[in-house]
Amino acid sequence: KVFTATRRDFLFRMSYRGKRSYRGGRKSGGSHSGSGGNWGRQQFTSDLAKYLNSLDNKPYSAYKSLQGREPWKLAGGELVFEKVQSDPYAPASLASFRIPQSVVNYPEQSFSTVDRRVATEDYLCRYIVNELQNRETRVSKSKEPQSTESTQSQSSVSILKPSQCIIPRNSVLIDKKQLEVRFNIKLPASNGRRIYGSSAASIIETIVEPALKKLYHETLPDTTKEELCLHVQTYLDQLQLRSLMKQEGLIGFVANGSILPRASGNSDFKLTGPNVVAFQSPPSREVSFDLEHSGTISGMGIRKGIHLIVGGGFHGKSTLMSALQKGVYNHIRGDGREFVLADDSSVPIQAEDGRSVESVDISAFINNLPGNVDTKRFSTTLASGSTSQATNIIEAVEVGSKVLLIDEDRTATNFMCRDRFMSELISADKEPIFPFITKAQALYKQHGVSSILVIGGLGEYFAIADSVIMMDNYYCKDVTDKAKEIIARDKGSKLEIQSDFGSITERRIHIDSSLHAFATEKVKANGTSSIRVGYNNIDISSVPFEEEAQVRLLSFLLKKMAADGGTFTLKQIVDYYVQQTQEDHAFAFCTPYKTGSLAFVRTYELAAAINRYRVLQIK
Repeated sequence: KVFTATRRDFLFRMSYRGKRSYRGGRKSGGSHSGSGGNWGRQQFTSDLAKYLNSLDNKPYSAYKSLQGREPWKLAGGELVFEKVQSDPYAPASLASFRIPQSVVNYPEQSFSTVDRRVATEDYLCRYIVNELQNRETRVSKSKEPQSTESTQSQSSVSILKPSQCIIPRNSVLIDKKQLEVRFNIKLPASNGRRIYGSSAASIIETIVEPALKKLYHETLPDTTKEELCLHVQTYLDQLQLRSLMKQEGLIGFVANGSILPRASGNSDFKLTGPNVVAFQSPPSREVSFDLEHSGTISGMGIRKGIHLIVGGGFHGKSTLMSALQKGVYNHIRGDGREFVLADDSSVPIQAEDGRSVESVDISAFINNLPGNVDTKRFSTTLASGSTSQATNIIEAVEVGSKVLLIDEDRTATNFMCRDRFMSELISADKEPIFPFITKAQALYKQHGVSSILVIGGLGEYFAIADSVIMMDNYYCKDVTDKAKEIIARDKGSKLEIQSDFGSITERRIHIDSSLHAFATEKVKANGTSSIRVGYNNIDISSVPFEEEAQVRLLSFLLKKMAADGGTFTLKQIVDYYVQQTQEDHAFAFCTPYKTGSLAFVRTYELAAAINRYRVLQIK
């Protein structure tokens, strides 16, 4: 009787207090009035915010009702949920916002050409990234401490964050009809997997909508409009300089005043401080160009041929090489490397122990391996340092590279050079490797492939170099004549330069049998280090990428290839699909749903991913 009375009294009191459900101690259908500051008491104005608020406390799966609906009117445009997350801990939901040009009113010169459009989209992407981050920071600081009645999983609004490079992306798109912004929304939850509707509504009205309204051209501050104009002009000058470099036979250019050192090993921002040394070209290597917006610009020109960068340890050799390596892309104003450019076909080469190789003709470098291994169709699942470096060179040239960037620190020593003492001990008929030093000139003369090398210990390369540049405490000096004098005085050198490089064999790939897993298995980009295909990984950790978004585009392109099928040469395949990405700047041709997380990738990186797939089949 006592237990029954107590239970009856408990139920009565719970009913009297508002018929609270047992789930989380919240009133059924009620709002989060006790947490998140004033969010629960806020009066929402947009239809989307009101709808999200009405979903409060429903199962998380009810968010799915946002998908497949008519566009929501917001900030003068339309917002669509392209893909809604199924779980609070799943990847964020994808949304796109479209607003007519008649509303945002960007001048036609912002998008009148492909180049202007790319630069404008890049700037607006950076602008909206900052706006979203600033607004979310202010909102999070204004929240009151959360109550114990409900919990909210971390919510956020984000857009693809660009690197220091100006690369075509599909996060912000502009043309004569409209401006489109694609972003992610982490839809909030409480009590595990219940919808936190008032919080979601407030995200729309306090973060998303104000940030999108900031994109109106008339609302941009005058300083921002000026920055946008300069951003576009700098990009156009970079493209003009690339064209002038080709006319002058240059494969590299480093402008005077460039800041090459970075803030740290894991940062791509420029180093600042009173001791930073700005780049200055040696007078003997200086060239000048007249650019439309930047005027006359001078710096060190690197012509086609074989060039060495030498110097003591920590004096700036690899810093200069790194700047040239990243110079295949254009950089934003203020980066310090705005006019540090390299031929856009440049590919960094290194040894890559353990990589997979399929039917690559490396006989130009390696022959007569023990066991009668065929080096004209060399295949292995575990390449050595020398065979992997030989493979990387042949694969790069196969798809059109005209410049190899080689840092001695990342190479196989026996592939780069064999000194006269070792040559005397190991006769030529017992050595299967033709070192790169013996083939570099023939590679240039027969195939037009130049080489830029960082050399710290292999002085024999002086004999084949067209120029030798020394970095001395980050100051650049031309020491070509001195290097040639040293070689001329050396009477003991017996360097055997090969006059014939050999042919480059184009391989044909059977896509249906090689990439079928991409059509049937789940494919996921893992940072910039690998692409996961089912239970297999493509290791691309040695392939340089500026952004994870580039690897995500790679995964979509490989899936598209698998769906299309066919048998083609590797060069035909990568040229075709990269051309498609240039024509369809939203990358819609290869994505099953609208996403804003992709960035342009070159033919060389696409080919590198295919070449490292361990089930690749060559015909």
